[in-house]
Amino acid sequence: MVAEARRAPGRTSAGTVFWVSWLRGAGATARSALVALSCCRLEAVTVVARRPEAAAGLAEIAETLGVGLEVTGWSGIAGCADAGLVVSTTPAGATDPLAEGLHAVAGTWFDVVYAPWPTAAAAAWAQAGGQIVGGVEL
Repeated sequence: MVAEARRAPGRTSAGTVFWVSWLRGAGATARSALVALSCCRLEAVTVVARRPEAAAGLAEIAETLGVGLEVTGWSGIAGCADAGLVVSTTPAGATDPLAEGLHAVAGTWFDVVYAPWPTAAAAAWAQAGGQIVGGVEL
């Protein structure tokens, strides 16, 4: 599913295609998602983690895979609205605060959560114009 979602590029307001992927979370599921994203030939991934130091394991995996990795704290989450693909590996409810700030998106939100579905963030993403894929499809 990550590969399928990755094929649909996001577009900026100027109409240019961009390939920016964001990974939400830094645990075991995030590590699996990073490996899957590397199979899509991504050059770089931005990771948003509540505790950026928790992403150290992701940095080691990214280096092994040859994928650039930028880690940002939770406050950097607003930047994901411009992403072509966001993979959320956080528990149910963790992304709910993001829902309030989404107004216009063009990319795909891939959330590993399957219950409750859709999450508040996924529903807001869809309402703002993006595509959503839930954990059941995972």
